Amino acid sequence: MNRDVDISPYLNTGDYHKVSNQFFTYFEDKGGLLNRILQNSQMVVVVWALDGKIIWFNKHAWQITGFSKNGLDGTASINSIIPQDVAFHIKKKLRSIEDKNLQYRFGGQLVSKDGREVCIEWDNYIISDDEGREHIVSVGIDITNLKNAEERLEKANSDLAAANEELTAQQEELSAMNEELMAQEEELKYNLYELKKQKEALQRSEERYRLVVEGASDGLWDWDLVNDTVYISKEWSIMLGLGEEEICGYYEKWKKLIHPKDAKKYRRQIFEENCR
Repeated sequence: MNRDVDISPYLNTGDYHKVSNQFFTYFEDKGGLLNRILQNSQMVVVVWALDGKIIWFNKHAWQITGFSKNGLDGTASINSIIPQDVAFHIKKKLRSIEDKNLQYRFGGQLVSKDGREVCIEWDNYIISDDEGREHIVSVGIDITNLKNAEERLEKANSDLAAANEELTAQQEELSAMNEELMAQEEELKYNLYELKKQKEALQRSEERYRLVVEGASDGLWDWDLVNDTVYISKEWSIMLGLGEEEICGYYEKWKKLIHPKDAKKYRRQIFEENCR
């Protein structure tokens, strides 16, 4: 740094205003590549003293913070831009580093003049002028959009994880239902198998019964007293002279076949008591 720019790390308020102007004058007088780089950079560049007073900051910093070159005076503190705890941490960390050529990176909030908070990733390092006086240079990149994108991505991942958990729970529920259906299917197969066995046994039994009946030449009938319908066997139909089929209105036909001496007794015991 040019020896004509006298910057002391410990100056009173009036002197800081003078020193700040010296910085501005120094960079503007240069009018060269360094000034153009710093002023047109899309990074926030802030130079501040060890006691927290702002010495200089570039055009991009003016735009983000809401401060201006003309508004910079001896009252401007780094805490107007960088929160006090963050600035303190940066200064403490830099002073603990023996190699002054090393930079310290730290993410934090930048506070604008209107109270708006901007996420900044700071690269901080110490520079010394020709007299050996130290100042801190903080170069920041606005990562607000990146942070917002990360938050949205985190929320999306969280929602995706929740949806995945719900899907897993549904899959487990479907798996349990499938196992239950398989068990029911096995039970149904077993029941069908048992019914088939019972049906086959019944058919065999009916066949044996049919053979017995046919062999014995007995007359058999099945009378539904409620509906007054009857099914008679072949032998019984021959005996009665009726067709081998289901007969409706059997009551009247049966009365005609009963012996007159037994009619009253059977009518009372069978027909009147069961069919009425």
